[in-house]
Amino acid sequence: MGADLWFVIFDASGGAVADAAMDATAFAHRDKVLYYQSYMAGLYLDQKAKTFIDELHRQVLNASPAAYGTYPGYVDPALSDAQQHY
Repeated sequence: MGADLWFVIFDASGGAVADAAMDATAFAHRDKVLYYQSYMAGLYLDQKAKTFIDELHRQVLNASPAAYGTYPGYVDPALSDAQQHY
């Protein structure tokens, strides 16, 4: 695949994280139980690598279609309408 490195991080949330009010800090995802972010790195990311990670995202969203959002701490330069998503 045309990526030197790729991985997915799943972050568990809830518990004490959810005790603070949703608007108390810049972290607006306190009501989430789990979120994830994928990363790819390399000098050159070919279309095969981009298709792989896009398919991974599609599979996650198909399994949980109501659970879609974007966390601004994980920047996505390919995101369309970033201000709306963030």
